[in-house]
Amino acid sequence: MPVTARCSPGPCWDTLCPPASHRRRHPRSPRTLPETEFKLARAGDVALVTIDNGEDHTKPTFFGRVALESLERLLPELEDGDWAALVITGKPFVFAAGADVTQFPGATRELALEGSRAGHELFGRIRALPYPTVAAVNGACLGGGVELALHCDARTISTGARHFACPECFLGIVPAWGGTQLVPRLVGAETAVKFIVENAMRQNRMLTGPQAFELGFADRLLEPAEFLDDSLAFARELAASPSRAGARHRDESVTEVIRKARSRLDGQVHGAAPAPYRALELIEGALSGWSLEEGYRAEEEAVADLLPGREAQASLYAFDLVERRAKNPPGRPQAEPRRLEKIGLVGAGLMAAQLATLFLRRLELPIAIRDVSEEALQTARASIDSDLAEQVAKGRYDEGKARFLASLVSTSTTYDDFTGCDLVLEAVFEELDVKREVFEEVRERVAAGCVLATNTSSLSVAEMGADVGIHFFNPVALLPLVELVRTDDTTDEALATAWAFAERLRKRPVLVRDAPAFVVNRVLTRLMRVVLDALEHGTMPDDADEAILELGLPMAPSVLLQMVGPRVANHVLETLHAAYPDRFPLSQTLQNYADGNGEIAVTDNDPRTQEQILERDPPPARRRRRGRGRRRRHRRPARRGLAILARRDHQVPRSDRQIGEDVRQDLRMSDDWRIRIELPEEHHAGTLLGRFGLELTSDEGRRLAEELEGRRLAVSQDENDLFVYASSQTQAEQARGIVEAELAEEGIQGKVSQPERWLHDEERWSNEPPDETWEEEEVEHGHAPWEVRVERPSHHEASKLADELEQEGYRVIRRFRYVIVGTASKEEAEALARRLHGEAEPGGELVWEATPQNPFAIFGGLGV
Repeated sequence: MPVTARCSPGPCWDTLCPPASHRRRHPRSPRTLPETEFKLARAGDVALVTIDNGEDHTKPTFFGRVALESLERLLPELEDGDWAALVITGKPFVFAAGADVTQFPGATRELALEGSRAGHELFGRIRALPYPTVAAVNGACLGGGVELALHCDARTISTGARHFACPECFLGIVPAWGGTQLVPRLVGAETAVKFIVENAMRQNRMLTGPQAFELGFADRLLEPAEFLDDSLAFARELAASPSRAGARHRDESVTEVIRKARSRLDGQVHGAAPAPYRALELIEGALSGWSLEEGYRAEEEAVADLLPGREAQASLYAFDLVERRAKNPPGRPQAEPRRLEKIGLVGAGLMAAQLATLFLRRLELPIAIRDVSEEALQTARASIDSDLAEQVAKGRYDEGKARFLASLVSTSTTYDDFTGCDLVLEAVFEELDVKREVFEEVRERVAAGCVLATNTSSLSVAEMGADVGIHFFNPVALLPLVELVRTDDTTDEALATAWAFAERLRKRPVLVRDAPAFVVNRVLTRLMRVVLDALEHGTMPDDADEAILELGLPMAPSVLLQMVGPRVANHVLETLHAAYPDRFPLSQTLQNYADGNGEIAVTDNDPRTQEQILERDPPPARRRRRGRGRRRRHRRPARRGLAILARRDHQVPRSDRQIGEDVRQDLRMSDDWRIRIELPEEHHAGTLLGRFGLELTSDEGRRLAEELEGRRLAVSQDENDLFVYASSQTQAEQARGIVEAELAEEGIQGKVSQPERWLHDEERWSNEPPDETWEEEEVEHGHAPWEVRVERPSHHEASKLADELEQEGYRVIRRFRYVIVGTASKEEAEALARRLHGEAEPGGELVWEATPQNPFAIFGGLGV
């Protein structure tokens, strides 16, 4: 829907196209779109109108000022001529790509109103022609192109059409040339909601020609070879028929469809995006008694309200950045990229396995994986084989293709297979010294022109000795963004190779400087630090999540933290704190999460309101309190080390919800039911967790999710197990059905438990035996009642100490730059601490930060 349109001679264009000085100053694409025209030709007694701009399919046709003026000039010939029928089609591979959105920034309410009204009048004249009209959709058909086609009596569509959609809600507006009125009248409320609202809000999903035909948008599905001839023949059939094609009507409860759609929308954008809600109102009105003219007036008012608004203007600006300017982005090197014939991958962890799978499926090149652990290599190989098996099960590959791809992967604990690599990507854990050592070793084993890249999320690319940074985001298969990090020493060839590599993987590269945490994680950490500060001032996790969701983000901070991983998030915060201590203060709560316990380190009883959270800057840096602090531990043995989420359904057993010290000591969670999902591989758990965090893929899963009516359930991961928590048995049963549907859709063989209940008095889950000894607890759940934490200057020294303690028979629970050792009693813990020159704290309270003279901390555990 362009806001610049003229439907009759006069001063309309002067009104709709204000001087540049009166428009908001938004950065614009320097590209000038070729002008589109409606061209009339005769095909016997049929009028054939072609939408064309004189260019090939790489420059689609858009409806701007010239296009609509040409349609206006052409209409009298169509209205007054002696025609049997009309066929409207497009140039090869493109019907019409809709409005020229470069005209939208800076639009006023009056401009939007007039633009919508002009489109309604022009297309309405086509609808009123006295003979059959056919839209021959031969290719891409978007937005205003769909609405033009809907004003015709019938439609043919090509099997080769790949893009059929109304993306307006994605841009912060609504279809305003009749789309919200004609689509539901044609295909019914449920399909209209999915087509206009839900597809647009899912990153602008589009239909293919066959899908559009199946849903009822077209009357004939035709092959491309004879498409135009067959469309003309269809028009002549209609001309010979005594009746005109009419709209289809579906028997369904419009009110119920709209109610469920609003509930789903609430769970996605939380009321922050007005356009999709307005579209639902228009769809409901179209099927609730409005005349077409009444619907047109409602569309005009809706777009007049939305287009000048901040949401639409911001969405249009983002669209211009991401879709238009990204096609010729600043910083793209002009150098020729290195030809890639073999890829090296250092690391075999979960992220590396995801990367290897992506490289294999997109590039189909030999991939050499190296890791110091043979066990990790076997796990990565199993993950890749499992993914290939899933592709075969879904019919995407045959057995031969899967075997071929599997044969391209080699694994080794040495760099012997790296000979001949053209690009090597490092994906080991985030330790600068380790990464620097990796690149020193790799550089000795590969040819001089090989590009050495790192997947670091926050560390200096230059300091570790990499040529370029290629930072992917987790889950790799789902998220399109890749940060390309250029250092002062990065050559144009290396950057061009990284850029081409990302694009071949179907990712969207963004060039960033070699600064701590780059761009995405820096912005994310600022957001997370505001949330953590609110929690540490006594704000309920539910309120903190709700405040951020008011911004329209797709998931709550607690869920996002689970997906990112608290150790990664804390590492990024530490990196930023080292560079900018005043702007990025450390968080004891995040440190606790990273250490494996779910405590919120409440320092002040001053809860933030949602409004204060949204308006608050990240807190100033504070010096961490030295010594020990008294902190509440949540005592649910089966969940320790798993549920790092700040749950949205915490409840305080006091009506005033004030968080006094006595209340904090008795804080309980209301998610007293859970289901356990046991999966074959850890990467399956990551895949399923990503689906839960972003969107469900199965129709059955989405249907069952509607029964939850917008409620959100916490999910946590422990290696290849997932846990879903609910506040009632009914919710747990509903969640079980959703999980089973998603597993079936993904082709994953998982085991889903029956709902289990948390027994408060016995402090155990209902499926667990009562009265476990601490030894049984340790065997079952992997932790002891007392733990000694020993910090070391480096990961190497920590590993060395851990090895020594294990040889003496101690149970080492975790090793990073610290070691956590489990013991059976306070006395044993104190003895170990004294031996290592530490001291146990009286009463076994958690020492959450030790003084520099005493780098040890003993954790009072489940035995207290």
